Amino acid sequence: MRTDQDIAKHVAKLAQYPTDVSVQHSRMHHLRYGGGEVVLDQMVEHRTVTIRTLVDGHLGIVHSERLDPQNLEHCVERAVALAEAKRGPRELDELPDPDELGHQDRRDQALLEWTDHGKHAAVVDQLKRARAADLLLAGSVSSGSTRRTLLSSRGAVMSEEGTVAKAQFISQSPLASGYSHSISADLKHLDLPSLCGSSIEKAKLASRRVDLDVGRYDVVLEPHAVAELLEWMSGIAFTAQSVEDGTSFLSGGPGAQVTGSNITVYDDASRPLGLGLSTLFDGEGQQPQRVTFIDQGRSGDVVYSAASAARKGCTSTGHSDGSGGEQINHIHMAGGTQTLDELVGGLKRGIWVNRFHYVNGLLDPPKATMTGLTRDGCLYVEDGQPVGGFSTMRFTESILEAFSRCDGLTELLTAVSSGWRDGGAFVVPSILLRDFHFTSKQGGVS
Repeated sequence: MRTDQDIAKHVAKLAQYPTDVSVQHSRMHHLRYGGGEVVLDQMVEHRTVTIRTLVDGHLGIVHSERLDPQNLEHCVERAVALAEAKRGPRELDELPDPDELGHQDRRDQALLEWTDHGKHAAVVDQLKRARAADLLLAGSVSSGSTRRTLLSSRGAVMSEEGTVAKAQFISQSPLASGYSHSISADLKHLDLPSLCGSSIEKAKLASRRVDLDVGRYDVVLEPHAVAELLEWMSGIAFTAQSVEDGTSFLSGGPGAQVTGSNITVYDDASRPLGLGLSTLFDGEGQQPQRVTFIDQGRSGDVVYSAASAARKGCTSTGHSDGSGGEQINHIHMAGGTQTLDELVGGLKRGIWVNRFHYVNGLLDPPKATMTGLTRDGCLYVEDGQPVGGFSTMRFTESILEAFSRCDGLTELLTAVSSGWRDGGAFVVPSILLRDFHFTSKQGGVS
């Protein structure tokens, strides 16, 4: 079984019940660096098979990275056993009939031709640049190709191929750090010198330390910080399951005012702006539809898999994770008309946030109340000018209320990779929020 289709067809022959088989295949080259030098240079090839079997209306789902015939036979038997063991309401009357999507090759030739040697040389140039600024560089650059193949129980075969590249730079001084990141499906959107330069500048500015009190500050959130908040929203509010669980602020249906009128958030897997990644079909072979969650501040729709759509009495939006739930991988936030310099220049006494970490979005999901910490090169700004870095600060905010105080968005959008899953990217602007609440602080570098 040399090809992904061979694997899928072999599994299908073993199946006695309606069965979908999908194979995900990636080949990625990774360069990792730390302490100012390359510490890992590795090519990784990874292949996973997912088997979905429907028995008496219940799904049995098995994932495996072992692709030998004996193990695949065991996986088919295991999927049947899991389906037969289920109790309760039927999940589906039948497996979804996949869209006729065929094969699509969206690989970027320039990215495919970016050799390991060329990547290594580009990284070494940035390592030297950081050392010249008395900083140490850490992070990674990865690139490669991906392929997804799905064979339905009705014989339809679909597949897509793509390329992906990711880069992150953390410039470090004894007192502070600066961070930058990008993800793209093509090489032209991956500007390593610009990314590294941004992280160096943030680290240098943040190395001038100031002591801040907790309280409310106007903030400029850069794309990575915005994406972190939206990723939590995707889990607690934007899926049919979250509505059923009662965690979603969209439970009341479309039309309610939930944020400021300049906020529009939607999922679109077609890569309409040329940024981020794209997806031809979901885990059930359905073509993802554009779904708008917040439309000029008003509540919109949520995404559905085949099972949740059957419970609701509607149709799938093409957002199945292949394991019985929904998955949102291509969130966009509409931009505005301003530049990042203009947003920062509008801060009288504020904080310029590079990114957050340790965010918890489960404090009060219906209000999207979250808490988290600042990280890597966040800056205090006075009269529009960065003053310096500060110790780690904790925010606690209803993000809905914070988005109601949005006073500006950049025209420039940036693609940021998902922190929780592969294959996804957020395309978002930087945003200016008034009176963002920081509730505590701690020592250490931020």
